Amino acid sequence: MKHAPFSDGRGSALVITLVTLAALSFMAAYTLLRSVPKVHMAYQNAAWQEARTAAESGIDAAMNDLLLNATGFSPGAWTGWKDEKPASSQGTPSSGGLLSSLLNPVLSLTQTTVQTLLGKIALSGATSSTTASGTSVSSGTALYLDNVRLSSASSLPTEVDIRLWSLQPNANPNLRWFRIRSMGTCALPTGAKEPPANLDAHLRRFSLRTVRPSVQRDDAGQPSTIPLPNVSRTIEVLVEPVMSFELALWTGQTLNLPFSGTWNVDSFDSSDPKKSNANGTYPGRGSPLVQANGDIASGTPHTPDWPYGPTIAANGARVSGAAATDGGDDPATKEHENASGTFAIDPARIHDDFNRQMIPLLRPSGEYLAPPAQGSFVPGPEGAPTIYSVHGSLTDLQISPPASGNGAIVLLVDGNLDLANPLVIPPSVIAILFVRGQITFHDNVNSGAGNSNRASQLMIFGDGTDYQNQTLRVLSTATVTAAYYGPRTDATLDGTVNWIGSLNASSFRVSGGGDGGIHYDEGLATVGPVIGFRIARYIEDVRE
Repeated sequence: MKHAPFSDGRGSALVITLVTLAALSFMAAYTLLRSVPKVHMAYQNAAWQEARTAAESGIDAAMNDLLLNATGFSPGAWTGWKDEKPASSQGTPSSGGLLSSLLNPVLSLTQTTVQTLLGKIALSGATSSTTASGTSVSSGTALYLDNVRLSSASSLPTEVDIRLWSLQPNANPNLRWFRIRSMGTCALPTGAKEPPANLDAHLRRFSLRTVRPSVQRDDAGQPSTIPLPNVSRTIEVLVEPVMSFELALWTGQTLNLPFSGTWNVDSFDSSDPKKSNANGTYPGRGSPLVQANGDIASGTPHTPDWPYGPTIAANGARVSGAAATDGGDDPATKEHENASGTFAIDPARIHDDFNRQMIPLLRPSGEYLAPPAQGSFVPGPEGAPTIYSVHGSLTDLQISPPASGNGAIVLLVDGNLDLANPLVIPPSVIAILFVRGQITFHDNVNSGAGNSNRASQLMIFGDGTDYQNQTLRVLSTATVTAAYYGPRTDATLDGTVNWIGSLNASSFRVSGGGDGGIHYDEGLATVGPVIGFRIARYIEDVRE
C-alpha cells in the first residue's frame, strides 16, 4: 500500500516570511532614503536660524561695549577688541588724555577741543554751526572681535565675528554714528546637502566644501574655527547715540507736575532765529516763536502685579510736547492709564513705549587746581579748559570772563553747592560743573544781564555716589538757564521757578509753581555726553 509523501508547511512559511521581511526592509530603506535628506534639511534650517541668532548676539555684544567704552566722560578699555591696522594708525580707540577723557572720546581721530566735544556750541553772540553739509561720510579703521564662541540651542559649534566702524567726518563728535557688522557661523550636520534651489543656497550662504568668498570678506582676523560644512549669516546695523539732553524733563522714577493753570512745559531753539529771540533766548510764554517740543518722560518700570497705572502726575499742567512712560497703559482701553491729570496734554502725544536707562556719569578722574583763595575762578582757553578740584562745599561761585576770546572751565565739587547769590556765566565762557553733594539755588542762574543765557554754556552733572540722597532745589522766584543731568538726584522747584534748558533727575516735583515752567532749548539735543546708543537701521546682508 502506497502512502502520500509527507508535506510540511514550514518551508512555505519561511519563504513568505523572508519575502515579507525583504519587502518591509525595502519599504524602510525607501522611507529612510526619502526622510534622511529632509532630516538633514531640518538640521540645516535649524543651523541657519542659529547663525542669525549668533549674528544678532554679536550686535548686542558690540552695543554693550559701546555703552561701556563710548559713553560718559572716561575713555574705555575696549577689552578684547583689535584694530585692523597697526595701533599707531588713525581710528584706534583713544586712550584718553585730559581733553579726550573730559567729554567722551567715542573713537576720536584727532585731539578735540571742549567746544567740539560739546557739539559746536555757539557762544553768545557767535554763529552756530551744527552740521557738516556738503561733506561725505566715511568709515574709520575697523575694530573687531575675532572668533567669539557662543552657546547654541542646537548644541552645534557656533561663533561670531564682529566689526565696528566709527563714521566721520561730523561737525559734532558726540553725534558720530557707528556701523556694526556681525557674522554668525554655525556648523552644519555631517552630510549637509545643497538646498533644493540654488538661489536658496546662495541666500543662506552655505559653505559645504569651501568657504564662500562673501563669508571670507566678513571673517575678520583669523579664519573661523567652525569646520566645514557650515552656514554664515551677516547682520549690519547703523547705530546712533542717545544724548543726555534730548528731553525737556526726564526722570528715572516719579514725575509730578504742579497743580497750577499757568505752569507749563514748552520749547524753543536757541540756534534758530525763527524759534527764539534774536539773541537766542527764550521768547516767553505765548510768543509765536515758542515751539511744542517740550517732551517729558518717566522711566519708572511697572511690575507684573501692577501693570497699569500712572507714573506721570501731570495734575492739569500744560505740556506742549509728548508725555511718555515705560508701560502702564492698558491697550484694551482708549484712556491713558499711564499718566494722570492729562487734560492739558494732547492725547495723541501720550505714549507708553519709553525705554531708556539713566546711567550715572563719572567725573574725570585726577587731581586738578585748587580753588582760588579769593576772587573768581578763571577759565582757560576753549582748547585747554581750566579744571578745579573743590574738596569742600561752595557757597559763593564767581567766574571771570577770559581776557580775550572764549574760555572754558570745569569744576569738580566734592561737597554741596549752595548759592545765595546769582550764578553768573559770562557770555564768552562754557562752564561744566560736577557736584557730589546737595545743590541749592536761591537766585537766578545764568540768567539776565551779564550772563550767556544759554543752557548749553552751563552744564551741571550730579554725580553723587551710590545710596546717596542727592537733591537739587531751586527756591523762591528764580530763572535757571542750564542743562542738568543727575540719575541719583531728587529735583524740586520750590516757588515760581522758570527752568530754561533741560532737567534730568531721579525724581521731580514742583512746590508752588505760579507762572513758572520748564522751557526746553532744542539746541541741547546735540550737545553733552552720550549716555547710550540705539539702532537706527538694520539689514541682513544676503549678497553672494
